[in-house]
Amino acid sequence: MKKTILVAVALFSLTSLQAQFVINSTFQPMTYDEIVAPLRMYQQAYDEALNRLDSYIDKYAEAMNEEKYRSAKFYLERCIQLNNRFDGNLIKPKTLQDALAQCEKLIELQDKERAQLGNRKY
Repeated sequence: MKKTILVAVALFSLTSLQAQFVINSTFQPMTYDEIVAPLRMYQQAYDEALNRLDSYIDKYAEAMNEEKYRSAKFYLERCIQLNNRFDGNLIKPKTLQDALAQCEKLIELQDKERAQLGNRKY
């Protein structure tokens, strides 16, 4: 019994030793382009997000000037979502949250004015 256990242990140890040696392997270091590729992809995505954010901010400002507060809120929420994807690195989150709160107050005022106009009898 002891002999079979010793043989099994010897065979197992020889097999595990052979598995740790890689034969005919060559070291292939990564090129600079392969190392920098993820950073370039992130930079490209960041630049595209900034461009999209600029267009959303322009549309938000245009909607606020035309007093279309619901549209302005929509574009502001898009800005917040885009900013959250980049962990708040595009614009300070507090700035966006303050603008959203202001937009929601304007929507409430607009709804109250519409309700008052609807209640008037001519």
